[in-house]
Amino acid sequence: MEMTKIVTILTDGFADWETTLLNAVAHGYYKVETHYATPGGKPVTSSGGMRVTPEEVTGLPPGVA
Repeated sequence: MEMTKIVTILTDGFADWETTLLNAVAHGYYKVETHYATPGGKPVTSSGGMRVTPEEVTGLPPGVA
């Protein structure tokens, strides 16, 4: 059976405490494959000041996006 995959699309000002908690639980407890992406793969900054350089949506592994 193929693993379920989740892509979280981040934009500037995203809530870092919400996205990281949800993805940590999905990955750690439910064994879901998680990815972070932004439009164009450009770095973004959370509302708490955390800078993230994620994968570009089009650069994700096949079958994810």
